[in-house]
Amino acid sequence: PGREVALAYLSGNGFDMFEEDGDDILIAYAKDSEWEEDGYRETLSSLREFAQVEVGENWVKSENWNAKWEANYEPIDVEGKIMMRAPFHDPPASGLDVIIQPEMSFGTGHHPTTWQMMHAVYHLNITDRVVLDMGCGTGALAIAAKKLGASKVVAIDNDEWSYRNTLDNIRRNDIQHGIDSYLGDARKLSALEVMFD
Repeated sequence: PGREVALAYLSGNGFDMFEEDGDDILIAYAKDSEWEEDGYRETLSSLREFAQVEVGENWVKSENWNAKWEANYEPIDVEGKIMMRAPFHDPPASGLDVIIQPEMSFGTGHHPTTWQMMHAVYHLNITDRVVLDMGCGTGALAIAAKKLGASKVVAIDNDEWSYRNTLDNIRRNDIQHGIDSYLGDARKLSALEVMFD
């Protein structure tokens, strides 16, 4: 619980990127120009009132994080049937090619749930079907469904990053028509008046 409180407090002191290392370590990053030292020190004092806190501080040189990410980002192969890849990877020799630049969204295939859903979509007969990708993240499943012959696909996410990322990925896959993407939640469904297969 202390880590969750620390994350909330530090967010107010200029820290905007966090990672967890094990069960009891929180690594927080702030730009030199944005962190507030006084607020940071007060935060540490507040945290020490109810939790045991050990702090290590380190200045990190700015890097091209995107290039570092690209160097370690592997394409995902779904049984040789579908390749989920970033735009900088070579296209597959055969099978379905799904180009995904994840940015700040979930759904690259590196998490088992996305791989499993992609596998399921491939094995369903969705030709000429109307498909819903609810909580679309990167739009990977919506894009795969359209490429597999769905007549219409609706992709919805309540996160603006995901909504915009889905639109970008639809363009990356050169899909001109057939995927409608919306920013919203399940309430959006009643307004669409679409019957899904």
